[in-house]
Amino acid sequence: MRAQSIVRNWKSALGGVTLALSAALTAWGAASSIAPVCAARDLDVITSIEQHGMAQDVAPDRLAHAAMAVFAAREACEAGRTEKAVALYDGIIGSLGSIVSQRGR
Repeated sequence: MRAQSIVRNWKSALGGVTLALSAALTAWGAASSIAPVCAARDLDVITSIEQHGMAQDVAPDRLAHAAMAVFAAREACEAGRTEKAVALYDGIIGSLGSIVSQRGR
């Protein structure tokens, strides 16, 4: 019973983080003229964080760290440091690894 409560709380928290990141991406794109590569990488990273959360194959603290790293990549994009931003986005994706399907569990 306690394990179910923990999982439910974890999923709720992840949903909140994903919603906040998605809203921030929308506002970010509307408020500034960012490089298309930044917008594409940002979307890839947000999607990956969400998929890992659903698969529960990455520890919550790693997902939270990845979510915070998104903001550093966005800052680099806004400052015109596209190469740095792409490297940050690639690092986030690399730190999360590939997604493990829940079907086999």
